[in-house]
Amino acid sequence: MTASDPNHPHTHLRWRKARRSGGGGGSGGGQDCVEIAWLNNEGARAVRDHKLAAASPIFTMSPQNWHALRTAALNGTLDTP
Repeated sequence: MTASDPNHPHTHLRWRKARRSGGGGGSGGGQDCVEIAWLNNEGARAVRDHKLAAASPIFTMSPQNWHALRTAALNGTLDTP
């Protein structure tokens, strides 16, 4: 079952493009984008590749893991030299 299947549990999520994802200066010319969706009121998130949209693998994470990933991204810890 893929996320494009209407019976997939993530089909009806409201996806938004991450603000700090790829911009115009990324190696993909603005195509290095991820999309994020809230999974529940506790703060769990789903993340997918913007270019692949519904065909993208979906990664889900707990609020704690989302916070750690977001903090690392904002601090530049994930930037490659």
